[in-house]
Amino acid sequence: LDYALVPSCIWNMRTQLIILRKKVWSMKSIKQTAALAIASLMLVVTLVLSLVTFSKAQTALTGTLHELLISKAEDTADLVATQLDSWRRIADGIARNFDGEASRTSQQTYLQRETRENDLLYIGMLRNDGALILPNGQTIDASKHPYYDGLIAGQTIITTPFKLATDDNMVVTVAVPITASNYIGLVGFLPGQALCAAIADVGFGKTGYAYILDGEATTIAHPNYDLVLQRDNDLENVKTDVSLQELVTIQKEMIQAKTGAGRYDYNGKNRMLGYAPIAGTNWSLAFAAETSEVLNRVASMRQFVMVFLFVVLAVAIISATLLGGALAKPIIQVTKVAQSLAAYDLTVSIPSNLLKRKDEVGQLAQAVGTTVAMLQQSLGSISNSSQRLAAASAQLSANAQTVAASVQES
Repeated sequence: LDYALVPSCIWNMRTQLIILRKKVWSMKSIKQTAALAIASLMLVVTLVLSLVTFSKAQTALTGTLHELLISKAEDTADLVATQLDSWRRIADGIARNFDGEASRTSQQTYLQRETRENDLLYIGMLRNDGALILPNGQTIDASKHPYYDGLIAGQTIITTPFKLATDDNMVVTVAVPITASNYIGLVGFLPGQALCAAIADVGFGKTGYAYILDGEATTIAHPNYDLVLQRDNDLENVKTDVSLQELVTIQKEMIQAKTGAGRYDYNGKNRMLGYAPIAGTNWSLAFAAETSEVLNRVASMRQFVMVFLFVVLAVAIISATLLGGALAKPIIQVTKVAQSLAAYDLTVSIPSNLLKRKDEVGQLAQAVGTTVAMLQQSLGSISNSSQRLAAASAQLSANAQTVAASVQES
């Protein structure tokens, strides 16, 4: 045995133990690391799945809402068409019962009674020369009115709202042909708000409303009656306000008697719109609502997703903490053994349950156990060598004393 190597051997073992201790100590945050990694993974997976689900749900819901708005527009268009048919039947009934041979007084009395019973402003009889005779005897030149050419052609006409030259009031007229002598048609006058009233009760939540455009995209019925009075037309407005371009694109589809849906920005708010033609006319009805209200279910879904993510994150952190603890516990046991070795305590041993593990922790435990065994064996050898060295030293001392005694005797 080379005794000069003993201090070096002990120093090298000490160095290796310090290195091992540092390696073990570097894993002291494995519990937190595992918890963070697992929680992050679960959060990312849940977030991705939630976003994909939310996106698909929003797309599906938007498509469903488009169909709903189209259906709403079609139903309202049918409602307006029914109202128009009702006005035609009323006017046609009045015309059929009009007695062209009766006295002027009798005719006026009949027309006044029908006016009251059918909520009309008044009823006029149109002559061939374009003169419109009112029940009060007043005569109006109607040759320039929208219904005149239609009556000449024998057609029943419902006009869009227009202003009378006589009193500047906005009216809607229902004109039907008549065969009474000297007359070509009967004209019933309705208030200009009559079309607006037909759609007034149609709505969707707080922001939904319906409006009607004629064949030139002029507003003829709207909750804001001022737009009707102004004969508002976005095909003209877009020339000075380019922000209306999206809406105009939709309205161009509307005046082509198409059915559909779209989205646009108007007055700083995004809206969804469904539209459908009104049967028997060249008009189109639109049903619009603010997107924020129409998609309020999506907003609720978004809130649910956020709450769900927080719940998943909490569960992930708890689960990861428990799992991290389970992973860290055996490593902590090995760490304590390594710390004892670093303090030169060779009486420690690795728990048998760790040595039986087949994973990386088991390999670490076996490596530390092997180190402990080797150190114990090495120190045992050193102890034996020390004892032999002491015995040899004692023998040398005895021999020296014997030699010294012999020298003294001689």
